[in-house]
Amino acid sequence: MCNLKKPELLLKYMCNLVLEYSICKCAKEAGVSDQTSFDWRHKIVSSFDELCPCMFDKVVEIKDMFSRVLEKKEGSR
Repeated sequence: MCNLKKPELLLKYMCNLVLEYSICKCAKEAGVSDQTSFDWRHKIVSSFDELCPCMFDKVVEIKDMFSRVLEKKEGSR
């Protein structure tokens, strides 16, 4: 919790993290920016690795991935 600007929101954020919400949804539910959510998630995960290095093997899983595809129409600029 060192150097956090809004430490009172961390508990709510961590509850959302345990519920496996996305970074954006955690941010919205806790009332912080997406960048703060991203930073907090990495701080939390890295602290787990420091506390129990043998429990984490650095495997990353992705449940869903969405990507926008933009197609240019013929004749348009």
